Amino acid sequence: MTLVFLGKVTEQQLPCVKSVADSVDVEGFSLALNRMGYWSRPRILWCGPETVPDALSDLVAELKQRLQTCGFEVERRTYKPHVTLLRKMRGGESGLLEPIIEWEAREFVLAVSGSGPDTPPRYRIIGRWPMEAMNPADSG
Repeated sequence: MTLVFLGKVTEQQLPCVKSVADSVDVEGFSLALNRMGYWSRPRILWCGPETVPDALSDLVAELKQRLQTCGFEVERRTYKPHVTLLRKMRGGESGLLEPIIEWEAREFVLAVSGSGPDTPPRYRIIGRWPMEAMNPADSG
């Protein structure tokens, strides 16, 4: 699940991006993936949460704000967390996902992607940052 899409990151920007990630202090959270949808223009079938936890919204907002200091122009559209299930799909349905997938977010990563003309994107993780343990009282 992408938190902030950066596009092309130069070798000069990479230390700044890692420094931003080092400075983020966020608590882990639980995410209920309970919706499925289809975006017709990119032809993508996806799943995501109906409700975005405050911790996820806060993490994305903080990353966006701080990454601007690294020279990135961050996306202004409302954040819509999702997991891509299928690409280049010819039609799809939207609705509730059964069963609901409970995702426990305990870290975030910095990943680079690469693809070819006939290959889907492949991701390689180049950094990991743990999130603080969730307060048990917040998980219910």
